[in-house]
Amino acid sequence: MLQFLSPNYHVDHPDASLQQTEYHVQATVGDLVQIAFHFQQEENEVPKISVMGEQIQDYLYQFCATEAYIGRGMTAGVIPTGPNQSVYDFLKPVANAVIDVSKGYFALLLPVTKKGVLTGEISSHSQVLHFHIDSLPSLEEGDYGLELWQYPYAVARYYGLEEGELFGSRHEKLVKESLLAYHQAGGDTVAVTVVEDPWHHQTYDAYPSLIKWVLTDEGFTFDFSDFDTYLRWNQEVGITGKIKSFSVAPWENRIGYYVEEKLVWEQLEVGSLRWQEVWGQFLQAYGNHLEEKGLFQKTYLALDERPLAEVEAIYQLVQRYSNREGQRFKLSAAVNFQLEQQAVLEYYDDLAISQAYLREKSDIQKLCRHRRKAHQTTSIYNCVGDYPSMFALSQPMETAYLLWFSESLGVSGFLRWALDAWPQAPHTSISHWFWESGDSLLIYPHQGQEQQVYWTPRFLTLQHTIREIKQYRALKNQAPELVKELTHLLDSLTLPQGERNEYGAQVARHASMDEGHFAETLATIQQMLYEGIQRYWKS
Repeated sequence: MLQFLSPNYHVDHPDASLQQTEYHVQATVGDLVQIAFHFQQEENEVPKISVMGEQIQDYLYQFCATEAYIGRGMTAGVIPTGPNQSVYDFLKPVANAVIDVSKGYFALLLPVTKKGVLTGEISSHSQVLHFHIDSLPSLEEGDYGLELWQYPYAVARYYGLEEGELFGSRHEKLVKESLLAYHQAGGDTVAVTVVEDPWHHQTYDAYPSLIKWVLTDEGFTFDFSDFDTYLRWNQEVGITGKIKSFSVAPWENRIGYYVEEKLVWEQLEVGSLRWQEVWGQFLQAYGNHLEEKGLFQKTYLALDERPLAEVEAIYQLVQRYSNREGQRFKLSAAVNFQLEQQAVLEYYDDLAISQAYLREKSDIQKLCRHRRKAHQTTSIYNCVGDYPSMFALSQPMETAYLLWFSESLGVSGFLRWALDAWPQAPHTSISHWFWESGDSLLIYPHQGQEQQVYWTPRFLTLQHTIREIKQYRALKNQAPELVKELTHLLDSLTLPQGERNEYGAQVARHASMDEGHFAETLATIQQMLYEGIQRYWKS
């Protein structure tokens, strides 16, 4: 059996199968086109693929399954045992993989390198599928801020690195696999820890500070060695945007520091004299180091979902410290948006609003316009408990619809909290003790001797949709009349309501209806965008 599959759905979804032997794709130069298909034979045969008459195999990937709890974990350290569902959540390159034709779901991932028509076929015995890729030149891409938090210590643990190997050459190679995928998707922000475990070990792995705090008789000293190394790795793969420093407001307001090589924890009361003294020493040293490295202007002090009283105290503290030019630290936050808190939101040069708080669309659009005029950035962030979402059990098209809806608000970009916070053995199970399965990762570690991370279908959709949005923004800036109808359509988009299933996960309330709406809306958006680009190049 040989059959095309829609990239909108999980490959084993009943509506994924396409009853056609011809598959047409519209693209622009720079796209990575996904052509998914189902191939099943009794014998261990690999499908034959040709593009423009030449046999190729390098771009062939197989969808692989892992186990996923269908609910949401609730207790720290306790991973639910079930009920679980098998989900095809990562793609392995066929050249190095063991092929399982009994569950033969594949994708051809073709980079579009030039304009024109690209044709190819997939064949097995007497069956042949034909595909056609019509490619236009790409416009100069508009700006878009993608922020996915990175977890270098999870990478080290998964691949079995010893403590002495941290931030050495082997660690560098492995972490850069994740960073390269992130950069290719449009990632431009570096998340760094400046205190020990700022999120209180909510992920499977602890997240130590990249800056080592040491308390001596004269006060605190700070070792920036790992911090500098990690920033260099990001810069070398092309991630040179904002640096988000977590956090001046760590969860439970605990900081860890070393006294004679022993890690000591101290809980600080926000606003107290001790709190001001400790953070004052850090901010002074941090600012001086960033100034020396030429990084002060792109660095933000980051916090998330903090009480208003804490935010006020942090803002007042930060005003006391500046660099040689008199510039003060910028603040960044992920928040649960409340209209009555708008005065406090002015403190944040960079702001991400929780998807769960997107109630009145016009309020968010007004806020985004106001902040843009003030040269402040605004994003939407998606995480646990949201629908539509980007969990392993979410349909891939939920990612695309969510990004386009976010675009309709006038945001600067999009934040998803975790790129590679891997659980213990993700290829076997991605269940976690706090979240819906897959909430903590968008890519998987490679296996064996391979040298690149495995993408998820939702990560591919994220990458593709961001490229589309960049093209839309470029058209909107250069020739707005060409996307007038598309802009009107985006203004009409709404987010459907989800609900909790009996195991605590946020899921669709009307799955079939939502999926039909997503698929139809996305097809219309993509057609309108392609036609707009086509008219642009003809004019």
